[in-house]
Amino acid sequence: MAKTPEINSEQEILNLLYKLLKIKHQIIELGIKYRLTLMQSFTILILNEPKTTLKISSIYNCDASNVSGIIDGLRAKHLVSKKFDPNDRRIKYITLTEEGLLTRKKLLEKLSAGHFKLV
Repeated sequence: MAKTPEINSEQEILNLLYKLLKIKHQIIELGIKYRLTLMQSFTILILNEPKTTLKISSIYNCDASNVSGIIDGLRAKHLVSKKFDPNDRRIKYITLTEEGLLTRKKLLEKLSAGHFKLV
């Protein structure tokens, strides 16, 4: 796991916030090209491995019902699938489909290829 950088000044906080907002807007722009909402784009990006709906809602700090709407939209676009835990059917794992993996790869390539600048 990546080490969290130390932030030692107000200016560093402001610079980090600026970069985060720039990335958010870049993800919005990319999502539009793939007909994704911001939260659908974020969800595809965080699904580097199957995650439960509970885990996703904790990442977003929101109610699981909000995540259900995001997942339903991604399922309608055939980008994710929902699989039940064989030991506990209340637990649902969200995984990327082949199309979802390809979309995630494209999003990450665009974000990391220098196509978008953080400055």
